[in-house]
Amino acid sequence: MFKAPQMANAASSRVLFVSTQMEAAGVQVKAFHMLSAMQKDGVTGELLFLYRKRDVAQFDAQPWVRCLLDRPPSGPLDFFRILVRLARHIRAFRPTGVVGFAHYSSPIACGLALLMGVRRRVAVQANPAETFPAGARAVDRIVGTLGVYTANVAASQTVLDSFQNYPAAYRGRLTLVYNGVKAPKSDLTPAKARVKFGLPLDRPVLVTTGRLSAQKNQTVLLKALPMLPGVHLAILGEGELRAMLQAEAAALGVSGRVSFLGERPPGEVADFLKCGDVFVFPSIFEAFGLAVVEAMAAGLPVIASTHQSMHEVVGSAGVLVDPTSAQAWAQAIGDLLKDPESQMRLGAKARERAAGFSVERMAKGYAECLQ
Repeated sequence: MFKAPQMANAASSRVLFVSTQMEAAGVQVKAFHMLSAMQKDGVTGELLFLYRKRDVAQFDAQPWVRCLLDRPPSGPLDFFRILVRLARHIRAFRPTGVVGFAHYSSPIACGLALLMGVRRRVAVQANPAETFPAGARAVDRIVGTLGVYTANVAASQTVLDSFQNYPAAYRGRLTLVYNGVKAPKSDLTPAKARVKFGLPLDRPVLVTTGRLSAQKNQTVLLKALPMLPGVHLAILGEGELRAMLQAEAAALGVSGRVSFLGERPPGEVADFLKCGDVFVFPSIFEAFGLAVVEAMAAGLPVIASTHQSMHEVVGSAGVLVDPTSAQAWAQAIGDLLKDPESQMRLGAKARERAAGFSVERMAKGYAECLQ
């Protein structure tokens, strides 16, 4: 059962991060690493999840990470429980600032924080406005226009631009703070990493991370595989389309060349990236692409989609391909695998570009919003 923290004396910087659901996804890992960085600078902080979707050992190991509900909500009563527990937590923790992550947590957390007298209330826009569910988009627009948010952080210029038709009162509080990524570090050799994940040692391996969903568009990779004989694809992530993707792989005759590895602890991502010759990311839309920057920071050559945010983040440090064309993906992957010199050059450029998207720089940007 959830227990609110003990009453504490107010301090100069007490920050409460609120995210919707506990799982090892990009926004959640970003919040975890950013708060860890801010704590090193003397900030007292907690990361609060409205509910638990999946267990994440790295999160549960920290006393400053909590869940208000130990399972996904099943009805109005559970939503009421979450609101009551969040209000109690804010009253007990006495934060000087509250940060709500994405389109559900931002209005909920900042709205309650306003009612309870919290001075700094920061919303985080993790995705372009047009990708929000209609109800969430309407609530966020109203809440942001009324001044509930004292600052409204866009994770990329792509996200910032998506609000250009919003009221001036909303846009006036928008600020750009690029996402930051902790550079993955693995002590494994590529061969040992492949053994750990049960991947073949004798053929090229494409790696990708992300939720198994329509947005992440893993289907185009499956359709490209028949045109890439001898190439293996490894997918790290879980989601609602697992059964459909497995059926698609079977229908295409490539099941033996695809590994669905499920969700793993965030700490294992570095080992997984060590398995790859090329990182592939065919997402249909992204606000920023945390997974891509992690791969870049690991020095992997990257092939990603041509949408705006990938132009912004990857730039010339990778290959950008139409996300709708399996033939274009097969061509780009095949060309890169045949050219070891280009792989090395793009890997080095990727690592250099990723260094500009650090957790420390991101934490500094958020700290300024909380002052």
